[in-house]
Amino acid sequence: VSLLELPKHLNTWQYNSVLQNSQRSCWITTYLHQENLLTNQDLDTFSNLTFYGLKNHPDFTQAYRSSFQPTMESFKQKASKDEWLDLQSWSKHILEQIKANQLEEAFQEFKNKVLQLTNQYNPDLQFDSIEALDSYFSAV
Repeated sequence: VSLLELPKHLNTWQYNSVLQNSQRSCWITTYLHQENLLTNQDLDTFSNLTFYGLKNHPDFTQAYRSSFQPTMESFKQKASKDEWLDLQSWSKHILEQIKANQLEEAFQEFKNKVLQLTNQYNPDLQFDSIEALDSYFSAV
């Protein structure tokens, strides 16, 4: 067995978290998967965007991964079937960008969707840390 040196942006905590976390990639895709609107393969593909975000946009990505669940819980409770299908359609578009290696474009659209969902389903900006709140406001 040979060991490879991990790039700095994939420190042990982040690497293990992304690979072993039951959510596997991110909150939006996890919830879509739970509703049978994304496949396991789709989740694996989205992991590429997660790794890209950890390397190139670490503050936003870490804040999102640690604090977006309340927004998605609100979405799950309030969203109509059409809103779920729109989110699924959006995710398929992002998947195509990831597959085409358009990672910055995909990340920016992903970030915009996070901000849109937060504004709509978490308007009181309930975050679990000041860092997550700072990251939200720096992304707006």
